[in-house]
Amino acid sequence: VALDHGEGVVSIYMHQSKLLVNEGENIEAGHKIGLAGATGAVTGAHLHMAVYIRRVPVEPTSFLVLPVR
Repeated sequence: VALDHGEGVVSIYMHQSKLLVNEGENIEAGHKIGLAGATGAVTGAHLHMAVYIRRVPVEPTSFLVLPVR
């Protein structure tokens, strides 16, 4: 799942066992987008997250401390 946050910010979530959103759907902060899973050649359920700002990858954990409105 790739979320376009606007202003050139995109977050991507991978290895989900079930998607809870549809392409083109607008979602609000806090909305569940999927369930963590064990897709591909992995040993257990987990989630990979990537964040890009203007197509440049940035460390996604730096965004975990931002307040959600």
